[in-house]
Amino acid sequence: WVAMLVFAYEQGGMTATGLVSLGLLIPTALFAPFAGPLIDRFGASRVLLGAYGVQAAAMTCTAAALLAGAPAAACYVLGAVTAMALAVTHPAHAVVSPGIARTTEQLVALNAVTGWILSVGLAAAPALAGLILGISSPGAVYASGAVCLAAAALLVVPLRARPSLRRAAASFLPGR
Repeated sequence: WVAMLVFAYEQGGMTATGLVSLGLLIPTALFAPFAGPLIDRFGASRVLLGAYGVQAAAMTCTAAALLAGAPAAACYVLGAVTAMALAVTHPAHAVVSPGIARTTEQLVALNAVTGWILSVGLAAAPALAGLILGISSPGAVYASGAVCLAAAALLVVPLRARPSLRRAAASFLPGR
């Protein structure tokens, strides 16, 4: 997000930055309601893996476009695709989490750690993007993000082999 806004500013100043900001947010907001049906149809672990894979691929393509000097519009569209995939990742993660835990205590701990990681990430990610931008370019920020997302996809591959996460999550409901 920060890297794309820096790129937009370099291309057309404040006006371009504002328009690109809307161009990243609006498609994401319009796509977000489709996350639930995707999860219901294909399963949370598959959707989570797919979302990370799509994000990694979109970030890789965005990085390549930025580094190769592709037209700005192409870079903006690829950045929007990356943001849209993020709208699927969070709900899929929320559905997968209860199926990973074996006890209520593990679920509470998982939720606490997840919240902590998300909070730290909200501050650390823009800071790291700023550091990368200080020594390189927006394309390098997207390339770094692509590597992280590819690693995330690899980390969730084992979840596909787990028994029904929906059935496991239901065991945490009261009265079961």
